[in-house]
Order: sequence, then C-alpha cells, then structure tokens
Amino acid sequence: MSKDDDKNRISEIGKTKETAPVKRTEAISEVEAIKPTSGIEGISPTGDNSSARRKIKLSESDREEVFKLVDEESEALFKKESIPERKKAVIKKAVKMAIDSGLISKTDLDDEGQDEDR
Repeated sequence: MSKDDDKNRISEIGKTKETAPVKRTEAISEVEAIKPTSGIEGISPTGDNSSARRKIKLSESDREEVFKLVDEESEALFKKESIPERKKAVIKKAVKMAIDSGLISKTDLDDEGQDEDR
C-alpha cells in the first residue's frame, strides 16, 4: 500500500454528539377501491376549414425563406429578453425542426401514391 493510500484511509470513527428522534408516522387512510372508467364517447372529424386540415405547399426556396423569417422574428422577440445565445440557438433550431417535420417532401408524396395503388 502506498503512502497516498494511507492518507485517504479512514483511521477511526469519532463518537456522535447527538441524534435526532425519528418522527412517528401519522395514521394511514384507507385506500379507495379501483373505479371503472368511462369509455370514449366518440371521435368527430375535423371540418374542412380546420387549421389541422389546411396544408401549405412549400418549395425548397420557400422553406429557406420561412427559416429566414424564423431567424428574423426570433431576433426581434429575443431583443428584449436576456436569454443566453446558446439557448436562443436551441429555440430557433427547435422551431425550424418543428416546421421541417411538418413538411411533406416529394418522395413522401410519391410513396403515398404507391400506397393507394396497393
């Protein structure tokens, strides 16, 4: 054993000065029985004018323009806030990822047409 090991070793445990008493537990209330849940009443379709149904076709250049707008608008929004640059970058990237994930690529459209033929 080296001298360094001797220095880091515990040589003895001193006496404790005082201990705190353990608190008693309160009475445990009765557990309620499991109750049945109600079923789903139904699912209604969204209307044709619903924002969930609206689709916007974006070309690659349109996508880049939207991303440029995200950068510009985020700078305007963050101007008043004291957010670190690293966090601003994370927020902008997340917004761009959300937009990107909602876009339908040409290959997705081609694949969708093939699914209908099957």
